[in-house]
Amino acid sequence: MNETSVALLVDGENVAPVLMQWIMDRVRQLGDPRVRCVFGDFSEGKLSDWPRTARQFGMEIGFQPSAGKGKNSTDIAMTIRAMDLLHEKTCQVFCLVSSDRDFVPLAQRLARSGRPVYCFGEAAAKVAFEPVCSGFFALQRAPFKATTGPSAMEKPALLEATDRIEDRLARLLESRMEGKTADGWIALSALGTTIGRSDPALAKAVAGKLHKTLKELKWAEINGTGPTLRVRLKPHTLVKMRAA
Repeated sequence: MNETSVALLVDGENVAPVLMQWIMDRVRQLGDPRVRCVFGDFSEGKLSDWPRTARQFGMEIGFQPSAGKGKNSTDIAMTIRAMDLLHEKTCQVFCLVSSDRDFVPLAQRLARSGRPVYCFGEAAAKVAFEPVCSGFFALQRAPFKATTGPSAMEKPALLEATDRIEDRLARLLESRMEGKTADGWIALSALGTTIGRSDPALAKAVAGKLHKTLKELKWAEINGTGPTLRVRLKPHTLVKMRAA
């Protein structure tokens, strides 16, 4: 398990909460997100889903009442928190989640201090952020408010539609999951449940054939039979993480 301490700072007024599972999976590949905070004026109707999502992912809520239309109170609060963490020297890696180019100077400042900085934002923001950060992860535009129907649930799964199934399975097994043992084992049934909850597109692709699919992968180690089947990444397997 990667014990590198990570600060995850999210601009809740710029990023939809439905994307958090996808974001968290990538952040956990960078290290342990010991600081997790989302910032915004959550009294606004469109942001009302954020408090529930924050609780789900153990995130601190940085409630920042708006100072008026056109004001950037949230940006300032997030920047102050990042600089506090930098001077406290409690985090080795920073993850900034926003498509707002106003955060480019913050990314530059953190990078000048020798900290790896990873930025998450919509593809259009890549040109501004990529030159100043250690890696850029492209987010797909998603609605802030949850809607009924499959489209809202499938949105995060579509972010890497070009990924091979084996790549997505490898990254999932490498991430932290409920029921996973200290040496990396997880019950096949628990893995299937996690896939269904976090990656509907992958769940559809491996439906009824998860065991068979894993058996064909050279990096997967499987033991047990029937209800005792379990799987893990073979020791010393390195999962290559791709930044969009």
